[in-house]
Amino acid sequence: MRKKAFILMASLVFVLMSSASFAVELGFKGGVHEPIDDYGDIVDTGFTVVGQIKGPISDRIFWGLHLAYSAASGEISSPGGDIDVDITMVELYPFLDLYAFRSNTSGPFFRGGLGFNFWETEASSGGMSSSEDGTDMMISAGLGFNFLNGFELVASFNRMFDDDDADYITATIGYNFKF
Repeated sequence: MRKKAFILMASLVFVLMSSASFAVELGFKGGVHEPIDDYGDIVDTGFTVVGQIKGPISDRIFWGLHLAYSAASGEISSPGGDIDVDITMVELYPFLDLYAFRSNTSGPFFRGGLGFNFWETEASSGGMSSSEDGTDMMISAGLGFNFLNGFELVASFNRMFDDDDADYITATIGYNFKF
């Protein structure tokens, strides 16, 4: 998982450097990772840390690349004893932000993205432990708001497509630095 995270971070830096001739924003955010449906039965609310680059296509359409690390933990009760579960994810996807209207300092937007989720699950019970990891396609759709000339608030619904769909909501707040 650490090798994948490093490769993803290096890719983000490469994309940022290659787009340096364009007007871009580099953003950093933090927030909550809220599992829902069956996934919410396994783990509790966790945290997420996000890095992104974002640039304009037009006055009301922006492109971007999202990279996030999320972690959540939980406990499953079973007749053989409780099972502790830890899940970590690294999300990587390009996105589009569509603004209904935008001023120089604020504006609401819709965000949609399609990409990959690199995940790892660790479970332990009674001195025994196991782990599993994988990569799945994911889709993300949400609403956001830019305010105070650089701050960004985003709430997204996310779905990983695998044998057992994993749904979760993220809510983040952070700042975009303009270059």
